[in-house]
Amino acid sequence: MNLLPQCILYTQDEALVTRVSGYLKLLSDVQHVDAPHQLETLMHQDDPILLLFDLRSEATRLLLPRLFKTFPESLILAFGLDRSGPAIEADALGAYAVVSVTEGRQRFQSLVDHALVHLKVVNENRMLRSAAPSTPAQTSKPDAPLYSSAPANPLSLHHLSSSFQHLDDADTMFDNMVQGISTILKVSRIGLFVFNRETETYVCRAGVKCISDTHNITVSRGDPLVVWMQRNAHLVCRTHLDVISDSRDRSVLQHSLDRMGAEIIIPLFGRKTLLGWLFVGHRATGVPFSHPELDDLMLLGEHVATTLENHELYERVAMQKALADTVFDSMPIGVIAIGVDGKVRWLNTAAQKLLDVSSSEVVKQPVAKLSSQLAGMLMQRIEDDSVDDEFDWNDPRTKRSLSVLTRKLEAESKCIGSIAILRDRTHERKLRVKEEEVERASFWTELAAAMSHEVRNPLVAISTFAQLLPERYSDPDFREKFSELVRSEISRLNGMVDQISDFAEAPTLNFEMSSIADIIHQSIRSITATPIADGVLIEASVAENLPQVRCDRSSLTECFLHLIQNAVESVAKAQYPAVHVSAVLSDTEEGDSMIKVDVMDNGVGIENEIREKIFSPFCTTKARGIGLGLPIARRTVRDHGGKLSVQATQKGTSIEVLLPAQLPAAEATPAPQAPAVSAHTALNRPIQELDRHPLSNRIDKID
Repeated sequence: MNLLPQCILYTQDEALVTRVSGYLKLLSDVQHVDAPHQLETLMHQDDPILLLFDLRSEATRLLLPRLFKTFPESLILAFGLDRSGPAIEADALGAYAVVSVTEGRQRFQSLVDHALVHLKVVNENRMLRSAAPSTPAQTSKPDAPLYSSAPANPLSLHHLSSSFQHLDDADTMFDNMVQGISTILKVSRIGLFVFNRETETYVCRAGVKCISDTHNITVSRGDPLVVWMQRNAHLVCRTHLDVISDSRDRSVLQHSLDRMGAEIIIPLFGRKTLLGWLFVGHRATGVPFSHPELDDLMLLGEHVATTLENHELYERVAMQKALADTVFDSMPIGVIAIGVDGKVRWLNTAAQKLLDVSSSEVVKQPVAKLSSQLAGMLMQRIEDDSVDDEFDWNDPRTKRSLSVLTRKLEAESKCIGSIAILRDRTHERKLRVKEEEVERASFWTELAAAMSHEVRNPLVAISTFAQLLPERYSDPDFREKFSELVRSEISRLNGMVDQISDFAEAPTLNFEMSSIADIIHQSIRSITATPIADGVLIEASVAENLPQVRCDRSSLTECFLHLIQNAVESVAKAQYPAVHVSAVLSDTEEGDSMIKVDVMDNGVGIENEIREKIFSPFCTTKARGIGLGLPIARRTVRDHGGKLSVQATQKGTSIEVLLPAQLPAAEATPAPQAPAVSAHTALNRPIQELDRHPLSNRIDKID
């Protein structure tokens, strides 16, 4: 064991440390420190002591006066330049000596030797005073407690502030905390229990000279000690247990103190719960704590509790920040946040890539540095509470096509800024342009093929007749057939051109209130007047009292005409060809009242290969036609706010049309009426069981 007296060397100069340690090798045990809080902790622990202070340190002007005031019995030997400001100030404060950094060995050793002798005398005087008998005035009061006879020195807690740091490292902070408290209290034992949210228990996180199994103790929320502290909210002192009236409480507290080897337990209360507790043992001197010192311990407990709350808050905020940074930085979309002052607060990695900037260039800079248009959108969002949809924006600097969505940032109903969410649409736009080019090329290719097929047949027929016309002009029958053929084929060509024109540019719709029954029967009458309906049974079943629909009567009639014509053409090869059209009032899942029209046939259905293409232009299985009927029909239904769907099997096809019903405002939605049934057909019978009388066309209308 080293029996040499100790001294403290405070400097950041390693060369000075080496020289002083060599000079004092036989005189003193030199303890080197380079941090102010470590210096004050050691001086509190060993006061009075010889301090070798380097005046060239950065903290000299603030630290040196405090040391002279706090430790008046310690001696300070200062290193500095002769007649310099710090040297003059140290001398004025009462330094033992001020010497040069390059002071010679012999004089330096002599100064230190005399200082150590002086401190030895000071310590001996302290021991003599502490061993002196009590005065008569003191002994005349036998009822007064022994520890209250001397005036209490308040605990100096100011130097513990440096120990309540390292919020980012809990273990280091707790260790520094108990070490600092142990030094100031000069206790033989100290420990800190903290609540662990993962295990829902209190565990020992740090301690000095604790009993061996203290770190293995776990205390639950329902432990009697915890319950007592939460109920009473004051410290537990072994010497004051007799003031607790409940013997069971005294037993619990006595057991807890014995288990931890403690004399005092200081509860640490947060705003809502017990965060933990400090426990301390005897003082190293054996002198009990006085009443004022116990008050100071409660104040100390409040400081520690505040530190624990700050640490918990720091961990939670750090976790949230790390999570947010990780999530936002890993997002493929850009996010920019600005404050109410219009300056960029944060932007993620994706935003930096999209705008070709770095965070160091724009953070804390006006958002207009990114883009004046983007700045306008973000500042408008701060001033305006409305919510807009995404806005397409082409960045002039990066030439990227972006969509921007802005939202206001609020905290506790107060606007703190706004954010912009950026999506890169450049690649999507290029793909869309390419798709449009492909679709356009495909459209013209299919149109050319359809036109070529449809135009060639009438032209061949007309050309053949024209070649024979000179030879057979005198034949009146031939001229009549030629005239009829030309008119028919030209009419078909005109119809094809009109259909293409209708598809390319939809006609203007004139809406009016109309009866769906009238529209259906008008369409059927138009079909039955044509040769294609010969031999096909066409029936209609329309429910009574159906509400009217708001429609363009001409276009909707044309739509149903085409749907029924398709059905009639599909049953041409059926043994008993039949088409059934029904209309009823129906409610959707959303509660909307709709008129449902079904066009059913018992034809061959639709081949699987083209089911997904039936609404594509120029998709047709007919020998004649260009395949624009169904696309035009679906567009017409959509223009009327409805929906068209197709279900096809090998036993036939069913086309369902839903149209919004115009109910009277004063009436509730009526329940769907049972469809009226014709004299020849029941709706609940399969389409194959329809009346099989061939070569008959019927329209049954029940109003």
